[in-house]
This record gives sequence, structure tokens and C-alpha cells, in this order.
Amino acid sequence: MTNIVHISANAGPNLAAIINAALAEPNVSTVILEPGLFLIESPIFVPSNKTLMGSGRNDTIIRADSDFAIPSAQFNAVIMSEEHSSGITLSDFTVDAAKISPAACG
Repeated sequence: MTNIVHISANAGPNLAAIINAALAEPNVSTVILEPGLFLIESPIFVPSNKTLMGSGRNDTIIRADSDFAIPSAQFNAVIMSEEHSSGITLSDFTVDAAKISPAACG
């Protein structure tokens, strides 16, 4: 498992789904987000033994859109993993969750 997938901020209308699909691919070990603003409407789930990497903390921004959907009070983060996950690497991006309403978090 050494395949690397690059995703641009204009890859499509549902960036979280595109990122999640790439991370879920068994042959993909690393997803690299190219420079840009990634507006997402739902969480990104990072499985065990995967890497989500940006192109620099000032160059790759993952921002929760104003209509960000929080699945439940238990799962109220922009980037998440399953309980007991291991081998996850997150690097070189900034997460902006300022538009998530605290009331929506339960």
C-alpha cells in the first residue's frame, strides 16, 4: 500500500466525500491536499494506517462550511477517526471550524 492520491480544492462539489473515498481505498496510503481552501459540509474520516497531508499549514485550509453537518454529538469534529485507530498521520494543513455552531454539537 504505497499509492498517493492528490486532491485539489476544486475537485468537485462534495470535497469531504471525495477525500473520504480516497482515504477508504485499500491501495491508497496517503492523500495529499493541494494548496487551496477546502470547504467541507461533513466530517473527514481517516482510517488506520493512512496519512492526510496538506501542502503547508498556510497553503491548505480545511474549513467547515456554514452548513456543516454534524452526524451526532459524539462525532462533532471536522476530522475524525474510528475509536482504537492507529497509524494515522495528519500534517501540513490548517483546520478552520469557526462556523460550526456549538449548539449543533449537542
